Amino acid sequence: MQAPVHEKAFLQAVLQLIKLASTDLSPDVVDALRRATGAEADDSPAREVLTLLLENIAVAREHATPICQDTGMCNFHVTLPVGVSLRQVERLIQEATREAVRLSTMRYESGFSAYFEVLDALQQALVSETVLVATRRNRLVELSSFYKALGGGWDPSATGSPTPAR
Repeated sequence: MQAPVHEKAFLQAVLQLIKLASTDLSPDVVDALRRATGAEADDSPAREVLTLLLENIAVAREHATPICQDTGMCNFHVTLPVGVSLRQVERLIQEATREAVRLSTMRYESGFSAYFEVLDALQQALVSETVLVATRRNRLVELSSFYKALGGGWDPSATGSPTPAR
């Protein structure tokens, strides 16, 4: 029997994590940037860049907008209790990234954000869906390798399929 996942709460939690990953940095990173800024000479280009980064962080926190134009991609590392469906969790993460796209599009259309925010959300969703497809593919390859190892009667010549590469 599979343990229930509270879908609405899980979806909201993932949406919040997506938002935080794009709009905020952990305090230790911000502190390190502040220390690095203070260590630079007053007129150095490095100090100017670090100061701009700190200003961007403050603006992003205040307005819930992406810190920069390349916030990277979301990687989801999830520890699941025994009995929780991995497929259900994957589906919910995918739904959350799609919802992030919808919400960022609404913010843009309402004049609350730049189109960059929509592009960032679309990039996150594309990466999430690509990883999900790759994960499913890998799971199927492993399952077919398992059946083959058990002698499950798989004969590549009978199906005309090429032998899988090793």
